[in-house]
This record gives sequence, C-alpha cells and structure tokens, in this order.
Amino acid sequence: TAGSVIMSYAKGKLKCFPANAELPMDV
Repeated sequence: TAGSVIMSYAKGKLKCFPANAELPMDV
C-alpha cells in the first residue's frame, strides 16, 4: 500500500524534507 511505501521512504529520505513539504516520488 502507499502507507508502507511512505513508511519505508520516511526511514530513508523523508527526514531530509520539512514535514509540510510534498513527498518526492522518486522511490
């Protein structure tokens, strides 16, 4: 699901972006 992708992504790159930023979809 998108949720599991987001969670996996968050463990890597998401920390590099502000919480209110759009998620880059380069996963």
